[in-house]
Formats: sequence, C-alpha cells, structure tokens
Amino acid sequence: MALFLVFRTYRNNRIDLSYFSAALWIGVASLISLKAAFFLIVIWLALLSLRPFYPREWLVTFLGFLTPWYLFAGIHLLLGHSPKELTETFLSGLLHPWPFSPLERESYLFAGYLLLLTLLASFSLFANLPLMKVRSRKFHMIFFWNAVIAVVLMIFPGKNPTAMAPYLALSLSMLFSYYFSAEKPSMKKRVLFDLYIVGITLLALLRMMK
Repeated sequence: MALFLVFRTYRNNRIDLSYFSAALWIGVASLISLKAAFFLIVIWLALLSLRPFYPREWLVTFLGFLTPWYLFAGIHLLLGHSPKELTETFLSGLLHPWPFSPLERESYLFAGYLLLLTLLASFSLFANLPLMKVRSRKFHMIFFWNAVIAVVLMIFPGKNPTAMAPYLALSLSMLFSYYFSAEKPSMKKRVLFDLYIVGITLLALLRMMK
C-alpha cells in the first residue's frame, strides 16, 4: 500500500501529501515489527527519484510515521508504564538477539535455487535498464532498494527475522514478473519456472510426510 501511494505521485508536480499516508502505513507496520521503520528509507529514495523537492512532503513523512507511535505512547503511559519502559520496549525491538535455527537440507537446496533465479533475474533487469523508459527504470530501482533493505534487516539482529519476508517477497515478485513475462519467452525460462513449481511442490510434500 505504501509503495502504491508513492508511485501514484509520479509526474504530479504539485505538492502531494500522499507521502503522509505512505509513511503512516510504515509506522503501523513498525508497531508489529519495529525493523519495518527502516523502510522509510525507500520512501525517501522515492522522494528523491520521483518528486521535485518540496520540504512539506519530507516533513509529512516524519509526521505520518510518528502518528501510530503517538497513539502507542499515549496508551502505554495511560496504562501506568513509565517512559523508561517505553524506551526499553522500542530498543529491544531493534537489538534483541535471535537464535539461528539451521535449515533442513531440502530447504537449503530450494533456497539456493531461489538465489540462482534471483541472480539471473537481477542480471537481466540491470542489463536492460538503459533500454527502459525513465518511469519503469525508477520504479524498478525503488523495488530493488526495497529488497536490499529487507535482506539487510533479515540479517540484522532482531526478535523475528522472518517478519521481513513479506517485504522481500514483494520485490522478488516484481523482479520475477519482469524476468518471466516482460521479455521474449524462451525454453530456458520455461524450464526454470517449472523447476521452481516442482521445488515448491516437493518441499510441501516433504513437510506433509514429517
């Protein structure tokens, strides 16, 4: 939703306060997983890439993000908690370590294949960037930075690294859609896509048998 609100401001040269709503959605997500707050960086990159410089639009991104936290802090204090406890809750959401659970062999195999697809699709995308229209190029780069931030946050210590998976899946969906459908079809891509479907099916069957 946040990216949709950002993208619709393209070529609107008047002040557009849609960035307040986009930042608000990121603020709501950060109440569930605090590391989602780092996706404000994607909003700022979009402001730099898609918009003329309007200080008011930059200001409303901060106000939009903080709005859910105003409400959270008010309820927190109303229930008798101290500001110190609120600060500790905030910091623990960023810095609390998480135990690493090793993946099973079949999961490593599928993850490796997914990484291979990602590298192939990324190489294809960057090779074709100079041929794209300006709008398409900017949008794909925003999704690229969204994926980079998601991967960094999944590695960064925290309570639940898998909470960032939906953000990564969004960018990978756009990347794979471009790779498998936007270019000329080929037998190689058909085989790669079919192997992906087979891998998901086998992984699901193995989970059911355990």
